[in-house]
Amino acid sequence: MADPNFPRRPGRMPDTLERVVGPKPTLNRLYLERLLLNPQMKTRLLQIGGAGATREAITKAQAEELLIPVPPVSAQDEFATRLSTVQKMKNSHKQSLCEIDTLFASLQHRAFAGEL
Repeated sequence: MADPNFPRRPGRMPDTLERVVGPKPTLNRLYLERLLLNPQMKTRLLQIGGAGATREAITKAQAEELLIPVPPVSAQDEFATRLSTVQKMKNSHKQSLCEIDTLFASLQHRAFAGEL
């Protein structure tokens, strides 16, 4: 199930990640997604998939050979929880900034209209 705090964008992991993680995961989906989006890992993936190809992609065989760090599930879950918390805070701050901008625009309008 996709995390609502992380809307889908181009380049994001597809919902078919279930095929990789499996029904009883030893990998937290959010941990794996962030790992694969890490700049160093992306560079590694591009090196694997870009060799001689007309498009950047890796084969199933290349994906199966890819070694990835797998910390304990509890550590992955803690990472995902913290990441989710940070994303919620960012969303809340973004919303607060929008409200502040709206209030400032209203105050500015009232000031220039001589209503203050």
